[in-house]
Amino acid sequence: MLTKRARSRLGIAAVATGGAHALSYPYAGWALLALVAYLPMMLVLWRDRPTPKHAFFAGLLAGAVLHGVGHYWIAFTAQKMSGMPAPLAWLVVLVYALAMGLHQALWAWSCALLREAFWGDEEVPPLAWVVAVASLLAVVEFVVPYQFPWYLGNALYTVPIFMQVADLAGIWLVTLLCGLVSGGLAVVWLAGTGRHRVRAVGLVVALLLAWLSYGGWRMAAIDAQAPTRTITVAMIQPNPTIGEKTSLKPKPRIPMQSRAEKLTRAVLAKEGAGQIDVVVWPEGSLPFYYVHKELPPLTDHETKTRAPPVVKHTTFRAHKFAKTIGKPLLIGSLRRTDRSWKAKAHNSAVLLDGSVGSGVMPQAIYDKRQLVPFGEYLPGSTLIPALARAIPGVSDLGPGTHSSIMEIAGAKFGVSICYEALFAGFMLDNSAPADVLVNLTDDLWFGPTNAPELHVMVQYPRAVELRRPLLRATATGVSGHIDAAGRVRSRTGVWTEATLVERAEIRDLDSVFRHFGLWPMRGLALGCAVLLVGAWRRRA
Repeated sequence: MLTKRARSRLGIAAVATGGAHALSYPYAGWALLALVAYLPMMLVLWRDRPTPKHAFFAGLLAGAVLHGVGHYWIAFTAQKMSGMPAPLAWLVVLVYALAMGLHQALWAWSCALLREAFWGDEEVPPLAWVVAVASLLAVVEFVVPYQFPWYLGNALYTVPIFMQVADLAGIWLVTLLCGLVSGGLAVVWLAGTGRHRVRAVGLVVALLLAWLSYGGWRMAAIDAQAPTRTITVAMIQPNPTIGEKTSLKPKPRIPMQSRAEKLTRAVLAKEGAGQIDVVVWPEGSLPFYYVHKELPPLTDHETKTRAPPVVKHTTFRAHKFAKTIGKPLLIGSLRRTDRSWKAKAHNSAVLLDGSVGSGVMPQAIYDKRQLVPFGEYLPGSTLIPALARAIPGVSDLGPGTHSSIMEIAGAKFGVSICYEALFAGFMLDNSAPADVLVNLTDDLWFGPTNAPELHVMVQYPRAVELRRPLLRATATGVSGHIDAAGRVRSRTGVWTEATLVERAEIRDLDSVFRHFGLWPMRGLALGCAVLLVGAWRRRA
């Protein structure tokens, strides 16, 4: 039975862990806090021996603090996009924080279960417990679904030397190592004096030295390998406003396309058109839908097309502009595929190559496959179609089915759209053959928050895992270039018109992650599951 004082310590430790985890993100930018964020919870979980039930609720509190701080921008989006009143929007944030806090709750419950089942009244946490709880931290991230998977290891994106190990087993390995550092320091703290403390200090120092040594070696090896070629990409950031995006009338929306054209002309004039291989416009660049000139003929049940003249005009205008500049133009846009608009629209990347052919047909199209729940579709709407329009501001888009690889300027581009680049497994399956990773994003919906920086943070590891440069073209920022060694080569600000011209270096680099993918983490997850089953049976 926990004393009142022990319950207070548990609550304080939970808030400290959730707060430290949140502060390691770009709010404060204290990235190295990720190394010790879970130390408070580990100390109390071992020393006070809470029951799994008490640990669960403490973990839920830690998770609610983390996700409430981390996703406060949801309130802005709910108000602006769905018209929710402020109290209801903040209630949504609270519900979301509690739902996502189940990750930390599950982790804390598991740690307490292992402590109770295998180590009883031991005073100093053994190395086996430290390894187990650090592994569980990574496995919970890997196994339990997230709406927005912002992991502990992501926080170290501003310190590239720590991120290099992601090319071995993905971003979860970075989280595991952070957990090992916290666990080792917990042993140092609790051991007081003697051989346990000396051994723990030695292990923490050895772990950090090995971690940093691998990072330094990997970055140096990449720099020592000469690129086989470079691709020069001009990324356009037209900075639309929410008023432009949400208006249903042409007059407020057309300026988005006009600004993108103006910025493109300016950058081609400044750099010299011959120096640019491809121009990239971000997600949602066209004012309306992209509609195909070659749409199939009307059926007997269709009497007219729903595409108004302005939609046809903006599509034709994009083709004409691509032909005028004589460069491949990669555009992010919603897309309609049938004349009557009965089929679901797609969120697409359309390649218009004005340098070849007549310039009136798209050279390649990729439809977004990983859609945002509660943003681009409402979960359950496939079974209950009436849900599709139940919440204002939630779209009802259809997922794509084809590969995102596009041949542009003699290189293979692995195209992803916004949310997709958050998922290591998806990117491995979708973009592994690519020479260059390109992400088209529209972070307008985050509003004046720091969520755009969090979006950079969580996409960042894909460059390291796949060892390919990642180019981000965003509507309102942050646009940028992350090289294959995980260094941010350039970036724009937010809420400003901007252009970036970047030379992406193509190297024939490999990584363990490219070969083994998610299997190391699947193996670790299986091992943790066996351990927990054993602990449950032993406790019973």
